[in-house]
Amino acid sequence: MELIEKICKRTAYVAALVMGFGAAQAIAADPDTVTIKFDDGEGITGTLVEASAQSVRLDTLMGVVTIPADGVACIGAACPEALRLDYEEAPLILTSLDGATRVTGDLLEVVGEQYVIATELGEMRIDFNKVTCEGQACLPYEESAKPAAAAKFGGAVVLTKGTATVEGTLTGIESDAYLVDVENLGNMRVSLDFECAGEGCPQG
Repeated sequence: MELIEKICKRTAYVAALVMGFGAAQAIAADPDTVTIKFDDGEGITGTLVEASAQSVRLDTLMGVVTIPADGVACIGAACPEALRLDYEEAPLILTSLDGATRVTGDLLEVVGEQYVIATELGEMRIDFNKVTCEGQACLPYEESAKPAAAAKFGGAVVLTKGTATVEGTLTGIESDAYLVDVENLGNMRVSLDFECAGEGCPQG
């Protein structure tokens, strides 16, 4: 039973990580959402159901799980005081490239190309290239955290590479591609290798 529960916990945690920035925030919409961190650095996010000196119960993507309280720490406003993770305050604000989503928290660490932050709604892992970053905690990673998309979207662009030309409206940008709405063709992904001209091109 303990092995099954451990698999469920790890699966739920991985599922939460791969859902992306917008979906991760949607999962964490409940004010009782917390992240329970294990001593190996992994964790599980869910809604806090009950907490005692012996165990913590969370309602997760995989159902309700019971976690022994010994050796774990908790991130989130709903965490019991005795289990709260002790970390140095390093505030930052991460804003999605379209400006629609903003997350405020304290930087716990940087893993690969992700910020790992403690928020009132638990731990979140957010890719550098999906956000712009504000705050002193951003500074060591400022250049990495500034994607080419720190710019306005919605303007006309002409993308060229050699003899290839794509004209349309820039609607977004990803780590490796422009997202362009082309008349009569719809949305297209165009490599960042293309040169961009026009009012909709990323600035900065």
